[in-house]
Amino acid sequence: MENDLRLKITDYFNLNKEERYKLILDLTEFYLDNNVSKRTKNEFEVSIGQLIFHLELEHRFAIRSESYNRAEIYSKLSSIFRNIREEYLNEEEDDGL
Repeated sequence: MENDLRLKITDYFNLNKEERYKLILDLTEFYLDNNVSKRTKNEFEVSIGQLIFHLELEHRFAIRSESYNRAEIYSKLSSIFRNIREEYLNEEEDDGL
């Protein structure tokens, strides 16, 4: 699967809209499964924060290296994971009321 994802990342701008959406969905699932701990609330918060930081660094590096396909992908992924974290924090806040 990883090689398939790498090939699609390389060809990102050659993919149609549906294929791009599917790629972002697959990458989101891949990063969520492999980088975000769901064992405890604290581990989740720390691991998702680390992932967002990593994705934002990768985005900056991709821009500097003029790898715009990767920059686009990392931008979308960091936005998705920021939204996931925000929703989680809002749910935690609502549960505390």
